[in-house]
Amino acid sequence: MDGFLLARQEAGLSSSTATSTKRYLHVFLTFMEVQGINSLHYIKRPHVIVFVESQKSKSLITQYCLFGVIKSFLKYLYSTYPDTGNLSSIIPKVNYIRQAKLPSVYSREEIQSLLSIIDRGNPKGKRDYAIMLIGARLGLTHPDL
Repeated sequence: MDGFLLARQEAGLSSSTATSTKRYLHVFLTFMEVQGINSLHYIKRPHVIVFVESQKSKSLITQYCLFGVIKSFLKYLYSTYPDTGNLSSIIPKVNYIRQAKLPSVYSREEIQSLLSIIDRGNPKGKRDYAIMLIGARLGLTHPDL
């Protein structure tokens, strides 16, 4: 486990990602210990399948993060100890798409700042200004601001 974490840190892993990687890896290795697996060399296909099935009740984002770490770990394990076999292909791909988080409202100062930088000296600038002004008046700012 330490070699895997060191390799990830050398690849530029941030400290927060390193912390979550350790946490997800701990979940996997603890599960293997409960299954009676005391050495990484003894992890076999059925063990990984049982682990994946045990995580199906977790949220989609948790599965996405957890399975990503475990897949990377199993690839690392295979590259380090080829006799273990490549078990990473057992880990399913989780179809999770991160949505961009847009601010729900802008402050009056932010709206004024946006409006002030629009060049109203040409037709496109006038159009852009009109669109931004309509948006500002109809809901980009909080009604209490």
